[in-house]
Amino acid sequence: MKHLVSHTVLSLIAFAATNVYFVLVLLIDPYPGKRDHLITQALSFYEFMGLANGALLIISIASITYKDLGDRMLSWGYSNVFRFFCLILLSLSIFIAACIGLFAIHFSIHGIADLPQALHAGLSNPYFISLVFYFGLVSTLMSFISNLERRSGSIQRLLSHSMGKIIKPQLTQRGFMFIDLNEATTIAERLGSEKYANLLRDCFRLLNELVAFTPFEVYQYVGDEAVITWKESTPNADLTALHLFFDFKAYLLENQPLFTASYQLQPRFKCAVHSGSVVQSEIGREVKHLVYHGDVLNTTARLLSQCHDYQTDFIISKHTIKNKENVSQSFDLQAVTYANLKGKENSVNAYLITEKVNNRNALKPKRNSFLETKMTDSHFSKFNFKAMKTLKNAMMLALMGPLLMGCGSEEKPNTKPKEQQQTAQLASQSSVQVIRRSDLKLQTIKNGTVTSYVPITGRVIPKYTTRLVAEVQGRILPSNKPFKAGTTYQKGEALLRIDSQEFALNLESQKSAFLNILTGMMPDLKADYPENYQNWLDYVNHYQSGISLPPLPGTKSNPEKYFLTSRQVYNTYFNIKAQEERLKKFTLTAPYSGSLSTAAVDNGGLVSPGQSLGTFISDNNYEVEAAVKLALAQMLKVGQKIDLHNKSLNRTFTATVVRINNIVDPNTQNIPVFLQISDKDLRSGMYLEGQVTASIFENAVKIPATAINRDNTVHLLRDGVIQKETIEIMNSEVSEAVVGGLKDNAQLILTTFQNPVSGLKISE
Repeated sequence: MKHLVSHTVLSLIAFAATNVYFVLVLLIDPYPGKRDHLITQALSFYEFMGLANGALLIISIASITYKDLGDRMLSWGYSNVFRFFCLILLSLSIFIAACIGLFAIHFSIHGIADLPQALHAGLSNPYFISLVFYFGLVSTLMSFISNLERRSGSIQRLLSHSMGKIIKPQLTQRGFMFIDLNEATTIAERLGSEKYANLLRDCFRLLNELVAFTPFEVYQYVGDEAVITWKESTPNADLTALHLFFDFKAYLLENQPLFTASYQLQPRFKCAVHSGSVVQSEIGREVKHLVYHGDVLNTTARLLSQCHDYQTDFIISKHTIKNKENVSQSFDLQAVTYANLKGKENSVNAYLITEKVNNRNALKPKRNSFLETKMTDSHFSKFNFKAMKTLKNAMMLALMGPLLMGCGSEEKPNTKPKEQQQTAQLASQSSVQVIRRSDLKLQTIKNGTVTSYVPITGRVIPKYTTRLVAEVQGRILPSNKPFKAGTTYQKGEALLRIDSQEFALNLESQKSAFLNILTGMMPDLKADYPENYQNWLDYVNHYQSGISLPPLPGTKSNPEKYFLTSRQVYNTYFNIKAQEERLKKFTLTAPYSGSLSTAAVDNGGLVSPGQSLGTFISDNNYEVEAAVKLALAQMLKVGQKIDLHNKSLNRTFTATVVRINNIVDPNTQNIPVFLQISDKDLRSGMYLEGQVTASIFENAVKIPATAINRDNTVHLLRDGVIQKETIEIMNSEVSEAVVGGLKDNAQLILTTFQNPVSGLKISE
């Protein structure tokens, strides 16, 4: 509706500008003394002015239709400049065609015999040529303004930017709705960047169609999130916001076949709503943006993150609900209090929203299913997009029909073959096109035992990963193997050596000082403790430089122990042993067989304690980290074998479940599961996918999900007639479903139909 208002405003501007042009023509008077004369046969200037305004009315209505063509050209990949020129040429063509038609009708009414000559005189008149040139300028200007309005989001925001009303920050009361895609990271990884961008584009285009019929506006898009805002004083804003989101969910569900065919998934969104005081301002100099600052946006974002924890799609703050009784008629409200939201000192009161079952219209068959609305029972139900397009096209035909009749044409004899006439007659008697058996895609039903599988996917990660960190300081020495990513080592092999010569010499100096202490106390030991003197003498005699100190001899009395302590024997010994252990850290050895995944230093570089040197991973032992739904995690058991497949290698590997995490990821609502796997062809980061048996169904059959209608029915071909059959859906997956209730050898129709076909006979 807002786009229709903007279109009306721009059309009125074009009308006003053109009529100002007519007034200027009258004032300038390019034909002195001939203003009241006929400028063409039976066509005065004032009649010409009226017919030209009629042509402007036609082009104004037609531009609603070819605006859709412009949007489609953007989706097809054409540039905005090419689209701009195409629409200008199309606008001029329709304007000239409308003028020709109106001129022809006018001349026919006035009985002009030589119609081609009159049309030629009218079209070659300087008034008409100058008007076409002027209309081309006006159309270019209006298209440019329309493009600016499209970029700004609304004509009001465009005027606010142009008039400088938002340069200075100002306090305002607004409501905000954050709509975010569930499992966005998983979907983006699965689809890839390009298909993921197309998915967001398609989803948000559906959202924009709904926002256009509300007093709301799209504030901005942040990745996979849309932010919608409105003035807090908007009447029934709380109910409008609720209906907007749940109608968006219904709209996505209506387009499920398209999403499944294009992306093999059905997108789901979550939403949070809050309102209050924010600061509105314009930031930037060369590139300017309208932004809102305040605690309201932070609180809305925190409420959105709680949708995962409470397993709900919609959370709205208590402050935003202005009329609880009115909202409760269509929605169930569950009050919650958030006392520990991140960045919030005060608690926030909110409601978890679920839609009541009776809030949706029952999808009853109607006589004209093309005009049937399938939205929820809200204020959007009176806006039927298909109906609006149908009425718009009907208006175009009503306007263009008389023009074609006015131009006149001889009725040519029908030269169609008799067989084609019969086909056309059959098509006119039915609400759908004639369908031949060869056009149908059929599946013969064979009931039996069907096993339902749940997909499981994950990436290969090393079972052991060690982050190498320097514990000593020194310069890196060259080694037998380069310390580079991808280099393999056996367990115990030296990874890296740090220059330890200075430290080793200092250690030998401390050992020499320790030997000096022992030799100095030997006379006292011989005199006071002769029973242990020989042991200490042997210890001193066996001392060798360059090797680790052996353990000290044991004492045979407490006085001897006290004597040794007073001479700093134990203190010096243990200091030396600590330095010996530190000397070992100048050489890093492989803790297990593996390879370097990253290397952060080079030979000759100086390292210091705590500096990261690289990452060492195991090569033969791997794990697969998979994020699964809670239902699947409950079915898995430690020790269970699962076959995983890699498409690049075209190989299947057997993995064993070794760990199941007990914590649910609050962002994705998935549980991490770890599977052990070992094979020489595996590589870290490799993507594997498999299936886990979920359930077994008897007397069932698996059919494509697109063959199932919204009312849980399918189309069957019986004796050359299409018939509907109700089925029992036992299990539903992304692209297939397990159903029961169909008889063996029944012919299931897999072809989808836009219009009702039940009871239609199929031609051979």
